Amino acid sequence: MTALAAIGIACRSKANNPWLDRLLASLQRHPCGVSRTDVLVEEGELLTKVEKLNRLLRAADARYVVLLEDDAEVLHSGWLAGMVLAAQAAV
Repeated sequence: MTALAAIGIACRSKANNPWLDRLLASLQRHPCGVSRTDVLVEEGELLTKVEKLNRLLRAADARYVVLLEDDAEVLHSGWLAGMVLAAQAAV
């Protein structure tokens, strides 16, 4: 089943990445508020940021996609639900 939303995270490496660990922990602490959400992480030291973002967008099987930097942190529960509602209202 297609997810309603996907969260794409581009990073240099998944291993030993405290920024990514902090972001993933914040996603667990603060549920996004969208029941069908995929979290995708694209890594690659030799890939440019644009290449990683393009891979994330191609891999996302969802109606809405949000792209986050690995040094981001989620501070509030329901953050993605609010963004999806705003996007739906704009259509």
